[in-house]
Amino acid sequence: GEVLRWTISSENKGDGEAKQYKVVGKIPAGTEFVADSAKPEGAAKVTYSLDGKNFSVRPMIEEKQADGSVKSVPAPVSLYKQLRFEWENSLNPKEKLDASYEVKVK
Repeated sequence: GEVLRWTISSENKGDGEAKQYKVVGKIPAGTEFVADSAKPEGAAKVTYSLDGKNFSVRPMIEEKQADGSVKSVPAPVSLYKQLRFEWENSLNPKEKLDASYEVKVK
């Protein structure tokens, strides 16, 4: 039941800007992502993945209905495996950025 905060720290040590900068954070086995805990520094979009390959602002899953039909519904955060922070602006030389998120130990 403990909540752990993960922080990803990035620094551009090069001479040129890092365009379309993004980082991926993993949600460790035995933990569950805490909804609304993703906090990027600066203007960034946060997307989530159920499989580590496809990312979406709101991942969907197929759910079988009582009548036997299948409906696409938002995936519960317990299924999230990774999250990605994508900054709108480039990461300039000598610039630093942090992004954090929380997970709860199952």
